[in-house]
Amino acid sequence: MANAIPVAEYTLTGILFSLKRIWHFIEKVKRERTYELAVFEPIVGNYKATVGIISMSQIG
Repeated sequence: MANAIPVAEYTLTGILFSLKRIWHFIEKVKRERTYELAVFEPIVGNYKATVGIISMSQIG
C-alpha cells in the first residue's frame, strides 16, 4: 500500500510518454548520439486518446 501512489504516478508518466513517442525519441538520440529537435517528427498530443489499465492491485 505504501508504494501504490508512487507506482501509479510512474505508470501514468510512462503512459503519457508513450503516447507522445518520447521513448522512441530517447532511443533515437542514444543510437545516433545527436540531438536535433528539427529532425524529430511532430509530437502528437494525448487529446481523445484511449488508454486501458489492467491491474490486480490498488495501482490500477
